[in-house]
Amino acid sequence: MLLGAIYNLTINSVIVLWGGAYVRTKIDLTSNKKAFGDKNAFNYRTLLLTLPKIALPLVIYGGFNYTLGPLAAKI
Repeated sequence: MLLGAIYNLTINSVIVLWGGAYVRTKIDLTSNKKAFGDKNAFNYRTLLLTLPKIALPLVIYGGFNYTLGPLAAKI
């Protein structure tokens, strides 16, 4: 649990800021559109910048799980 918090404060925050620097799509928070907004709010560039946020923690957990065991991966 503590390592997950440290990961989010260090690595994930840098990835989020880096991704926000490259996405120039404005978000209208006052709009009454569908749940996902208009079609311009989601594109493949946004998806490619989101993949490291999802995949990197899984790779780190899997690496510890397969090399040191499940107990080391959960710590």
